[in-house]
Amino acid sequence: MNEMVKLARYRTGEYTVNYDGKRYYWVGSKNGITNIVPIPKEAYDWLLIGTRAISSGELVPVEDEAKEQLSYTEDVEEVMKNIHTEEEVEKILTGNYKAMEKQLKEITNQDEKDFVLQVAKKIKIDSSTKRQFIVDWVGIKDFSTDEIFAPDEE
Repeated sequence: MNEMVKLARYRTGEYTVNYDGKRYYWVGSKNGITNIVPIPKEAYDWLLIGTRAISSGELVPVEDEAKEQLSYTEDVEEVMKNIHTEEEVEKILTGNYKAMEKQLKEITNQDEKDFVLQVAKKIKIDSSTKRQFIVDWVGIKDFSTDEIFAPDEE
């Protein structure tokens, strides 16, 4: 039997991997539930070496052995700074401004920054100072903070 590696999707949004004629699908994190999918070790090796899916935090190895393998190709500490669950982001955003600023500055991946912005909009963060920091930090220049945080029309 093939060795399997479990990968989690902590970010919202779907993610699909096509490998060797098979499709592996993650629905994304929602309401505190993280989607975990086992894939063959060969597929994990390919994702690790041939793509940015693991190093960018799109998919995260769950098991220690897979994380150890990640350490051979990536700075695990740096990768882990760019991986947060929705609940972790909410906690950061609703805490003290200075603590929020410090923690967010450690995030370097643009997809993770966009995820933080999505969470901030979802929880309707009301501090104008926090909103402005998030917009500047994400790198949005073409829209005002009010436009970014305006309620979505349904």
